[in-house]
Amino acid sequence: MATEIFDAPTFLAALVAALPSAKWEPLGLLDNEQCWRTFPVADKPFAVLVRSSIGPSGLCDGAGEDSIRAYCVTEDGDYFGGKTRRWVPRTTNWRTMTADMIHKLTEQIERIVPCPSCGEMVKPFVVKRPGPNKNRPFVKCCNDACEKQAFIWCDTDDAPPAPAPAPRPAPVATATTDAPDSLATDGSGTPLCPTHGAMERMPSGKGWRCTQNGGWDSRAKCFKGCNVVQFDDRSKCKDRQPAPPAPAPVVVPPRSGVTAPAPMPAPPAPAPSGKLGTNGPRMVTCPASALRAALAALDDDNPGEVARILNDLLK
Repeated sequence: MATEIFDAPTFLAALVAALPSAKWEPLGLLDNEQCWRTFPVADKPFAVLVRSSIGPSGLCDGAGEDSIRAYCVTEDGDYFGGKTRRWVPRTTNWRTMTADMIHKLTEQIERIVPCPSCGEMVKPFVVKRPGPNKNRPFVKCCNDACEKQAFIWCDTDDAPPAPAPAPRPAPVATATTDAPDSLATDGSGTPLCPTHGAMERMPSGKGWRCTQNGGWDSRAKCFKGCNVVQFDDRSKCKDRQPAPPAPAPVVVPPRSGVTAPAPMPAPPAPAPSGKLGTNGPRMVTCPASALRAALAALDDDNPGEVARILNDLLK
């Protein structure tokens, strides 16, 4: 068949005819080739990207290997899955084959769902091996770590599997805050603080508090002063009672007739020694004659003589 030469308006008209309800967005020149994209499924963040083979001149080449190609891409323009077919030749029926290619990609995008096993999005592909299923579109899970990778044919009426529902969190056990009436009352029903007697109503009107209460300390998250309070709504908060006093330290008396041992005396400090290195460094006056003798012993490789001279200086 002869190769057809077309321009950008002609190609855009073919795209609109393929998907009349879609909005085709021109992307300009990508690798010296006019491209368009559209999001065919409203609730899916995947687009159909079409490379038209139209160059900077505004026309496609008269002959060559350039062809019309379509891909599924993400919102960021990254390729997602494989091509619906290897290429569409620019022959006289290129409009029909391009529309078929776009329709197959749209069907695949409709089937993109999370894998029921691992939750990763399945990707669209087309069978390319020879056989009865050649050019048949499908989606599959590409997570190698998935225990049961999803596989769905796109040209069937089977609904895509819904992702497994997230497990409901187990109910958290909460401790009840209902406390029995532990505060005594006077003849009029006023609660009595165990330490300061009759209590007074809170300014908020939610209960009673000790007259020695200094109010709620928002920083320390507690009541200042005496913290004995009693709320009217007993189901929401426990009565705050004074903390029990700390137990007094237990003193064990010594047994009769037993005398405590006297503390051991500290060891005496070591007496200073005149030898080098036995009691730390010392500052001594070194006569010039002794220094010359020590240097001469060093020159003669006689360490014993050097040590004798130094010890004589430290005596």
